[in-house]
Amino acid sequence: MGALARLFDAYRQFNGKGLALEAGRDFLERRLATGEASVFVADAENSRVIGFTLLYATYSSVSLGRVFIVNDLYVAAPFRRRGVGSALLQAAADHARHEGAVRLTASTAIENVPTQILNEANGFIRDRSYLVYHMRTNG
Repeated sequence: MGALARLFDAYRQFNGKGLALEAGRDFLERRLATGEASVFVADAENSRVIGFTLLYATYSSVSLGRVFIVNDLYVAAPFRRRGVGSALLQAAADHARHEGAVRLTASTAIENVPTQILNEANGFIRDRSYLVYHMRTNG
């Protein structure tokens, strides 16, 4: 868990959050222990964790089926543009298919063009029907 927690913390910092290694480790451990999330990890030949994707399951009332959300996808900078992100997305898609999900959903920041390109190259289609809104409820 240590290597994943360090990469998870790097991901959070990449997204503008401060260093919180122990809190991040606790967060991951709780999500995985309770089955609230699934994680897929990419490692290099030396067993170094170089990327991960974290999935959360939910449901679609309209589709009457399970949906998986690619909530987090991160690849360490030296390993980007080497197919690691695609491999992680394909693992997520395989998992969703295996679990009988009706959809795999991913979102990214409007300015994160590299991830938009990655998503579309891996079969994701940009939604043109719905806008997403958020309401802060705490903090």
